Amino acid sequence: MIQKSLSLYKESVSVELKIDENEIVSQILSFLKQRVKNIFLEDGIRYDIIDAVLDVDSDGDVVDIKHRIKAIKELYDQPIFRKILNSSNRVLNLSKDYEETEINKSLLKEKAELNLYHKYESIYPQTKEFIANKEYKKVFKLLGDLCEPVDEFFDQVLVMDKDNNIRKNRIALIKKIGILFNQVADLSKIVSTKERRE
Repeated sequence: MIQKSLSLYKESVSVELKIDENEIVSQILSFLKQRVKNIFLEDGIRYDIIDAVLDVDSDGDVVDIKHRIKAIKELYDQPIFRKILNSSNRVLNLSKDYEETEINKSLLKEKAELNLYHKYESIYPQTKEFIANKEYKKVFKLLGDLCEPVDEFFDQVLVMDKDNNIRKNRIALIKKIGILFNQVADLSKIVSTKERRE
């Protein structure tokens, strides 16, 4: 909508404008995000939850942002949410510096990595469906089901294997898991309930 408005404005003026449309769109989106953040802060929503949701929101749908925030607020003090935060942080800390690549299933040898891969494959389509339907609590339920396989993977599998192909493949798996964890919100921005109490 912003892009369309800018295009219409350029057509309506008689002077040729030398402007960087991408920069203007970026500035407008930044301004709008700050306004949305202030509105939610005034409603008593925690800053870290707002930041986490705004970080993944790309289209500025305020109603959708509100649904995402509500799902996190309702789950925040529950033990499963702490597990989700802990597991996602393990995954995100390891995978953040890597690009997404495809997983080579034939290189998955360890039981724990196979279990994690199969769990990912089984919940990924459901997650996409729940996100499309804005059923964010259901997404978090699926992410909760991913925590145990993630923890077993890190406890039983050496990610940085000496074999370069195996190492890259394990990182590819972890990267995909990290992307899945961050579909509703950037969970790395949320201060965990444990950190908050200390």
